[in-house]
Amino acid sequence: MLTKRIMIITVALLVAGICIAAITMHQFLVRSRQGRDYPVGTSDFNETGAYQIDSSETLIKLNNKINDILTPVPYESSLESSDNNSQVKWSFSDYLQVAEVVKLQTWNDDMQDWSIYRMIFTTSCSGLVAGFSTGDIIYFRPTTTELGNVYEVREISISPLHDSVEWGAGNYYPRPLFGWSEIDLDKIISADDALQIAENNGGKIARLEVNNVCDIFLSYNPNINSDNWILSMFHYNQLPNIFNIEINPYTGKFSVIK
Repeated sequence: MLTKRIMIITVALLVAGICIAAITMHQFLVRSRQGRDYPVGTSDFNETGAYQIDSSETLIKLNNKINDILTPVPYESSLESSDNNSQVKWSFSDYLQVAEVVKLQTWNDDMQDWSIYRMIFTTSCSGLVAGFSTGDIIYFRPTTTELGNVYEVREISISPLHDSVEWGAGNYYPRPLFGWSEIDLDKIISADDALQIAENNGGKIARLEVNNVCDIFLSYNPNINSDNWILSMFHYNQLPNIFNIEINPYTGKFSVIK
Protein backbone atom coordinates (compact mmCIF):
# COMPACT_ATOMS: atom_id res chain seq x y z
CA MET A 1 0.00 0.00 0.00
CA LEU A 2 2.83 2.39 0.90
CA THR A 3 4.61 1.63 -2.37
CA LYS A 4 1.43 2.33 -4.33
CA ARG A 5 1.01 5.70 -2.59
CA ILE A 6 4.61 6.61 -3.35
CA MET A 7 4.06 5.75 -7.00
CA ILE A 8 0.89 7.88 -7.15
CA ILE A 9 2.67 10.84 -5.55
CA THR A 10 5.62 10.42 -7.91
CA VAL A 11 3.38 10.38 -10.98
CA ALA A 12 1.47 13.44 -9.70
CA LEU A 13 4.72 15.33 -9.21
CA LEU A 14 5.91 14.38 -12.69
CA VAL A 15 2.64 15.57 -14.24
CA ALA A 16 2.82 18.83 -12.28
CA GLY A 17 6.42 19.29 -13.39
CA ILE A 18 5.52 18.73 -17.02
CA CYS A 19 2.63 21.25 -16.77
CA ILE A 20 4.86 23.88 -15.16
CA ALA A 21 7.55 23.29 -17.77
CA ALA A 22 4.98 23.63 -20.56
CA ILE A 23 3.66 26.89 -19.11
CA THR A 24 7.21 28.21 -18.68
CA MET A 25 8.16 27.30 -22.26
CA HIS A 26 4.95 28.89 -23.57
CA GLN A 27 5.72 32.12 -21.70
CA PHE A 28 9.30 32.06 -22.98
CA LEU A 29 8.19 31.66 -26.60
CA VAL A 30 5.73 34.55 -26.36
CA ARG A 31 8.16 36.75 -24.40
CA SER A 32 10.95 36.16 -26.90
CA ARG A 33 8.91 38.01 -29.52
CA GLN A 34 8.41 41.08 -27.31
CA GLY A 35 11.56 41.13 -25.20
CA ARG A 36 9.46 41.16 -22.01
CA ASP A 37 6.27 39.58 -20.69
CA TYR A 38 4.27 42.78 -20.19
CA PRO A 39 3.55 45.91 -22.29
CA VAL A 40 5.43 49.18 -21.70
CA GLY A 41 4.90 51.77 -24.45
CA THR A 42 3.79 52.35 -28.05
CA SER A 43 7.36 52.12 -29.37
CA ASP A 44 7.39 48.43 -28.36
CA PHE A 45 4.44 47.49 -30.56
CA ASN A 46 4.63 45.69 -33.87
CA GLU A 47 1.98 48.00 -35.34
CA THR A 48 1.98 51.74 -34.62
CA GLY A 49 0.29 54.85 -35.88
CA ALA A 50 -0.39 58.46 -35.01
CA TYR A 51 -2.87 61.27 -35.42
CA GLN A 52 -2.72 65.02 -35.13
CA ILE A 53 -5.44 66.76 -33.14
CA ASP A 54 -6.30 70.38 -32.39
CA SER A 55 -6.63 70.41 -28.62
CA SER A 56 -8.32 73.83 -28.72
CA GLU A 57 -11.21 72.40 -30.77
CA THR A 58 -11.29 68.67 -30.00
CA LEU A 59 -13.50 68.75 -26.92
CA ILE A 60 -15.82 71.35 -28.45
CA LYS A 61 -16.36 69.10 -31.47
CA LEU A 62 -17.00 66.04 -29.33
CA ASN A 63 -19.53 67.92 -27.21
CA ASN A 64 -21.31 68.79 -30.46
CA LYS A 65 -21.31 65.11 -31.52
CA ILE A 66 -18.63 65.73 -34.17
CA ASN A 67 -16.12 62.87 -34.19
CA ASP A 68 -13.94 64.20 -37.00
CA ILE A 69 -11.03 65.09 -34.71
CA LEU A 70 -8.17 62.84 -35.91
CA THR A 71 -5.81 63.55 -38.82
CA PRO A 72 -3.42 60.65 -39.64
CA VAL A 73 0.28 61.61 -39.60
CA PRO A 74 3.53 59.57 -39.71
CA TYR A 75 4.18 57.93 -36.36
CA GLU A 76 7.76 59.19 -36.23
CA SER A 77 6.68 62.84 -36.49
CA SER A 78 3.70 62.75 -34.18
CA LEU A 79 5.52 64.50 -31.33
CA GLU A 80 7.10 67.06 -33.61
CA SER A 81 3.82 68.91 -33.91
CA SER A 82 3.28 72.26 -32.22
CA ASP A 83 3.97 72.33 -28.50
CA ASN A 84 1.01 74.05 -26.86
CA ASN A 85 0.94 76.14 -23.72
CA SER A 86 1.67 73.84 -20.77
CA GLN A 87 -1.65 74.95 -19.27
CA VAL A 88 -3.67 72.69 -21.61
CA LYS A 89 -5.23 70.11 -19.32
CA TRP A 90 -8.01 67.62 -19.96
CA SER A 91 -10.12 65.75 -17.44
CA PHE A 92 -10.11 61.98 -17.02
CA SER A 93 -13.45 61.71 -18.83
CA ASP A 94 -12.08 63.81 -21.73
CA TYR A 95 -9.32 61.27 -22.31
CA LEU A 96 -11.78 58.38 -22.22
CA GLN A 97 -14.01 60.17 -24.72
CA VAL A 98 -11.15 60.77 -27.15
CA ALA A 99 -9.97 57.17 -26.71
CA GLU A 100 -13.39 55.94 -27.86
CA VAL A 101 -12.99 57.85 -31.12
CA VAL A 102 -9.46 56.49 -31.59
CA LYS A 103 -10.70 52.91 -31.15
CA LEU A 104 -13.34 53.26 -33.83
CA GLN A 105 -11.17 55.13 -36.34
CA THR A 106 -8.11 52.92 -35.86
CA TRP A 107 -9.60 49.44 -35.49
CA ASN A 108 -13.30 49.96 -36.29
CA ASP A 109 -13.88 48.39 -32.90
CA ASP A 110 -15.52 49.79 -29.77
CA MET A 111 -13.43 47.27 -27.79
CA GLN A 112 -16.26 46.37 -25.41
CA ASP A 113 -14.66 42.96 -24.85
CA TRP A 114 -11.30 44.47 -23.86
CA SER A 115 -10.10 45.29 -20.34
CA ILE A 116 -7.79 48.04 -19.08
CA TYR A 117 -4.32 46.89 -18.06
CA ARG A 118 -2.92 50.19 -16.79
CA MET A 119 -3.31 53.99 -16.98
CA ILE A 120 -0.79 56.84 -16.74
CA PHE A 121 -1.48 60.59 -16.62
CA THR A 122 0.94 63.49 -16.35
CA THR A 123 0.68 67.23 -15.83
CA SER A 124 2.75 70.19 -14.71
CA CYS A 125 2.43 71.79 -11.27
CA SER A 126 1.97 75.25 -12.80
CA GLY A 127 -1.45 76.80 -13.10
CA LEU A 128 -4.59 75.21 -11.72
CA VAL A 129 -3.85 71.65 -10.60
CA ALA A 130 -6.86 70.02 -12.24
CA GLY A 131 -6.74 67.79 -15.30
CA PHE A 132 -3.80 66.34 -17.21
CA SER A 133 -1.59 67.25 -20.16
CA THR A 134 -1.05 63.65 -21.31
CA GLY A 135 -2.87 60.36 -20.83
CA ASP A 136 -1.93 56.81 -21.74
CA ILE A 137 -4.10 53.67 -21.53
CA ILE A 138 -3.18 50.05 -22.29
CA TYR A 139 -5.94 47.54 -23.07
CA PHE A 140 -5.89 43.74 -23.25
CA ARG A 141 -8.07 40.75 -24.00
CA PRO A 142 -7.49 36.99 -23.80
CA THR A 143 -7.12 35.18 -27.11
CA THR A 144 -5.56 32.06 -28.59
CA THR A 145 -2.74 31.91 -31.16
CA GLU A 146 -0.39 29.20 -32.41
CA LEU A 147 1.46 29.67 -29.11
CA GLY A 148 -1.63 28.91 -27.06
CA ASN A 149 -3.50 31.16 -24.62
CA VAL A 150 -2.11 34.71 -24.66
CA TYR A 151 -3.18 38.32 -24.23
CA GLU A 152 -3.61 40.63 -27.20
CA VAL A 153 -2.66 44.19 -26.26
CA ARG A 154 -3.35 47.67 -27.62
CA GLU A 155 -2.28 51.09 -26.39
CA ILE A 156 -3.63 54.61 -26.88
CA SER A 157 -1.45 57.56 -25.89
CA ILE A 158 -3.07 61.01 -26.00
CA SER A 159 -1.16 64.28 -25.65
CA PRO A 160 -3.21 67.48 -26.03
CA LEU A 161 -0.03 69.20 -24.89
CA HIS A 162 1.54 68.21 -28.24
CA ASP A 163 -1.69 68.02 -30.29
CA SER A 164 -0.96 64.33 -30.88
CA VAL A 165 -2.33 60.82 -30.44
CA GLU A 166 -0.30 57.61 -30.81
CA TRP A 167 -1.46 54.02 -30.85
CA GLY A 168 0.15 50.60 -30.73
CA ALA A 169 -1.21 47.14 -31.55
CA GLY A 170 -0.30 43.70 -32.86
CA ASN A 171 1.46 42.41 -29.75
CA TYR A 172 0.76 39.29 -27.72
CA TYR A 173 1.99 38.54 -24.21
CA PRO A 174 2.03 35.35 -22.13
CA ARG A 175 -0.98 34.81 -19.92
CA PRO A 176 0.18 34.14 -16.33
CA LEU A 177 -1.27 31.26 -14.37
CA PHE A 178 -3.75 33.52 -12.55
CA GLY A 179 -4.10 36.05 -15.36
CA TRP A 180 -3.70 39.83 -15.40
CA SER A 181 -5.67 42.10 -13.10
CA GLU A 182 -8.07 44.43 -14.89
CA ILE A 183 -9.15 47.96 -14.01
CA ASP A 184 -12.91 48.39 -13.68
CA LEU A 185 -13.75 52.04 -14.40
CA ASP A 186 -17.22 51.59 -12.90
CA LYS A 187 -15.79 50.72 -9.49
CA ILE A 188 -12.82 53.04 -9.01
CA ILE A 189 -12.42 56.75 -8.27
CA SER A 190 -11.29 58.75 -11.28
CA ALA A 191 -7.83 60.10 -11.98
CA ASP A 192 -9.26 63.58 -11.32
CA ASP A 193 -10.40 62.54 -7.84
CA ALA A 194 -7.05 60.89 -7.09
CA LEU A 195 -5.26 64.10 -8.14
CA GLN A 196 -7.40 66.20 -5.80
CA ILE A 197 -6.92 63.80 -2.88
CA ALA A 198 -3.18 64.17 -3.37
CA GLU A 199 -3.47 67.95 -3.71
CA ASN A 200 -5.45 68.25 -0.46
CA ASN A 201 -3.17 65.96 1.54
CA GLY A 202 0.33 67.28 1.06
CA GLY A 203 0.63 67.77 -2.69
CA LYS A 204 -0.19 71.47 -2.66
CA ILE A 205 2.30 72.18 0.10
CA ALA A 206 5.01 70.18 -1.68
CA ARG A 207 4.61 71.96 -5.02
CA LEU A 208 4.44 75.43 -3.46
CA GLU A 209 7.71 74.74 -1.63
CA VAL A 210 9.42 74.51 -5.04
CA ASN A 211 7.39 77.38 -6.56
CA ASN A 212 5.46 74.97 -8.80
CA VAL A 213 8.65 74.04 -10.65
CA CYS A 214 7.63 70.40 -10.86
CA ASP A 215 5.71 67.74 -12.75
CA ILE A 216 3.07 65.27 -11.57
CA PHE A 217 2.99 61.59 -12.59
CA LEU A 218 -0.14 59.59 -11.74
CA SER A 219 -0.38 55.89 -12.53
CA TYR A 220 -2.61 52.92 -11.83
CA ASN A 221 -0.93 49.63 -12.69
CA PRO A 222 -2.19 46.74 -10.54
CA ASN A 223 -0.10 44.24 -12.53
CA ILE A 224 3.31 45.81 -11.91
CA ASN A 225 3.07 48.16 -8.91
CA SER A 226 0.13 47.85 -6.52
CA ASP A 227 -3.64 48.00 -6.68
CA ASN A 228 -3.56 51.74 -5.94
CA TRP A 229 -3.36 55.04 -7.70
CA ILE A 230 0.25 56.16 -7.22
CA LEU A 231 1.10 59.86 -7.55
CA SER A 232 4.65 61.18 -7.61
CA MET A 233 5.72 64.80 -7.83
CA PHE A 234 9.09 65.51 -9.47
CA HIS A 235 11.11 68.70 -9.07
CA TYR A 236 11.90 68.28 -12.76
CA ASN A 237 14.94 65.99 -13.08
CA GLN A 238 16.14 66.32 -9.50
CA LEU A 239 15.97 63.42 -7.04
CA PRO A 240 14.44 62.40 -4.72
CA ASN A 241 10.77 63.04 -5.54
CA ILE A 242 9.34 65.90 -3.53
CA PHE A 243 6.06 64.08 -2.85
CA ASN A 244 4.66 60.54 -3.15
CA ILE A 245 1.23 59.20 -2.22
CA GLU A 246 -0.74 55.97 -2.74
CA ILE A 247 -4.53 56.20 -2.97
CA ASN A 248 -6.94 53.30 -2.71
CA PRO A 249 -8.99 53.45 -5.93
CA TYR A 250 -12.10 52.02 -4.24
CA THR A 251 -12.23 53.91 -0.96
CA GLY A 252 -10.09 57.02 -1.51
CA LYS A 253 -8.03 56.22 1.58
CA PHE A 254 -4.42 57.30 1.14
CA SER A 255 -0.93 56.84 2.46
CA VAL A 256 1.77 59.47 2.01
CA ILE A 257 5.09 57.78 1.25
CA LYS A 258 8.04 59.37 2.99
